[in-house]
Amino acid sequence: MIRTCCDKHGESVGEATEMESDFRYYSRRAAEERTRAERAITDEAKMRHRELAKMFATRAAQRSEEQYANS
Repeated sequence: MIRTCCDKHGESVGEATEMESDFRYYSRRAAEERTRAERAITDEAKMRHRELAKMFATRAAQRSEEQYANS
């Protein structure tokens, strides 16, 4: 999918950019949350970031399976 940037009136501006896939987005977010868990100070924050990382990794795996099934 190609997405262009728009100004406040909905007019296209700038170059067209390719939108990030769901799989890539969820994989990236999982990695970011794992890093945040490693850097978190409190145990509560570490746990929450690990939960988010697991959730995003699960969603990435689901999108990967969907892409494979649809191809």
